[in-house]
Amino acid sequence: MNKSWILILAIACNPGIQAKAGTIAVTYSEIGASTGPMEVTGTTLTFDSLLTLSVLSDNSNLNAVWNPVISSDHNLVDLTTGLLNATVTWTFADGATLSGTLFEDVHAFLTGAGPFTSTYIFTGGTGEFAGATGSLSGGGVVGANAVPASGSGTINAPAVPEPASAALLLGGLAVLFAARFNRHLNLNG
Repeated sequence: MNKSWILILAIACNPGIQAKAGTIAVTYSEIGASTGPMEVTGTTLTFDSLLTLSVLSDNSNLNAVWNPVISSDHNLVDLTTGLLNATVTWTFADGATLSGTLFEDVHAFLTGAGPFTSTYIFTGGTGEFAGATGSLSGGGVVGANAVPASGSGTINAPAVPEPASAALLLGGLAVLFAARFNRHLNLNG
């Protein structure tokens, strides 16, 4: 193996350039509606919904890569308790996903007005959220035309990208490949 490939491997394996693992504090705000028919079977209401979210951290580079976020939910509401249990997938603008469950007290939906509470529990995902966990809590107020909600919490992501480190790695690799290409041209030219 020649020296340039050893250098490339050393750069690629450098822990200082890899994605950063850790807990990310986020806030979210969402708005959306059901996307299909609502079905009642006994005391269970079933429906799907599609929401548009803004998910913000204290890192403006991540915010730019993540947003907007689309949430796809499959919801089951127990009409006797007013509690909703949903499976949720958040799809970020960069294509990564975060998945888990949503629990809501939806008594206000059943009466047509009032506040509601929400808790998201995340158990995995794809891309930078592969293996991620976390929870967010919040709520909103049921209104006549829209049901906006917001809240906050944390995402524990094992591979949250650090844009500056990724740019450094890509820039370094580009320089090495350019140098190697020029060397090849000099030897054969």
